[in-house]
Amino acid sequence: MNRKIVGVALIAVFLLFGAGLAAHAEEPGPAATGTLTAEGDGFVGLRARGTVEIEGQGSGVIWVHEGTVVSEGSGERFDLPRGNVLLVAWSGKVTASGERVGLRLISHSVQLTASGAGVATLHGSGTYETEKESGEWTVEGARVRFGLPAVVEGKGTLSASGSGEALLRGRGRVEIQSHGEGVIRIRGAAKIEVEGQEQAEVAGLRPRQRALPGRPVVLRDVEGRVVAEGLRLEVAMRSSQIEFTATGQGLVVLRGEGTYEVGGEEGSWSENGTRIRIGEE
Repeated sequence: MNRKIVGVALIAVFLLFGAGLAAHAEEPGPAATGTLTAEGDGFVGLRARGTVEIEGQGSGVIWVHEGTVVSEGSGERFDLPRGNVLLVAWSGKVTASGERVGLRLISHSVQLTASGAGVATLHGSGTYETEKESGEWTVEGARVRFGLPAVVEGKGTLSASGSGEALLRGRGRVEIQSHGEGVIRIRGAAKIEVEGQEQAEVAGLRPRQRALPGRPVVLRDVEGRVVAEGLRLEVAMRSSQIEFTATGQGLVVLRGEGTYEVGGEEGSWSENGTRIRIGEE
């Protein structure tokens, strides 16, 4: 088969399969560091802060987004708009680095080393090792974290207070006690309540008004109680005085200084981001 035809076929399969990988990406925390080494056959999706090195074997496709790419060897390289680089049938070394490197690749022989912090999904057959664990790729996709704090598992209501940033993603209810400074950003809420008409007008909302689908609501320097509910809820807070409770299911990241309590267990925020996965009792 003609090499160009093979390349087009690989790109088509790669893009169709890889479209679902980025959805699992996690934002790595600042100053986090670790290492992932992986070797195998199949598909890889990765989002990281740091450097990723790949040994190309002259087959497959490598796609890099939002990274500086240095390629040594031979093959087809396409520098595309919006910071995308595509390499087809590349034989040699490929290095991608940046603050938010996105990577997808498909190959019969993958050799990859990533240093920094991030999350990779490994589909196929192979092995991997990080600073904390080792394991095997799976057909469904082995999800591997490196350079990131461990995830705390908890059930019931999460209570947290501190200074810095808090991010919540999932379904349920979040109740925030806002102290008149900072920013609250809400997306995907079925209902938002802002205490007092005067404060509600800050965001152009009436009390208990239904939020527009897909459109974020930003509250600045609100003093009072803010409640958000939804099945696909995202809430981001940045303030020197953060205080909230959350019930439902999802992931919470607490970055800065503070404390939390969930399911009778207590802990602290961290500069790299304490991650808590909460579930219903």
